[in-house]
Amino acid sequence: MVPTTPQRGTAGQREPHVADLAATAETRCIPLGDAAFADAVRRMIEEIRASGPAEPRALEARLRREYPRARVVARQVMVTAGSGEMRWYAFRDGTAPPAPLDYE
Repeated sequence: MVPTTPQRGTAGQREPHVADLAATAETRCIPLGDAAFADAVRRMIEEIRASGPAEPRALEARLRREYPRARVVARQVMVTAGSGEMRWYAFRDGTAPPAPLDYE
């Protein structure tokens, strides 16, 4: 997982809006075992954060310079009704690979 912003404490803070959640999203890189892709995602998030809040579209645009089929999708993780954290999924090849077949 790649955090898009530095982690902050939540004690006494107001309930976050979706825009706030996007700014603090974690990013999951797919495929999981591609360390070079995960490093590129981490580096590009840092570059984006240097000029303002990280946004999925900005990350996807930068990733596509090195990974033309890359895709970034933001999803809200439901913890309780109406709240939850945002999670980004960065797909190196545009989609998740198919699950392996289980032949038991």
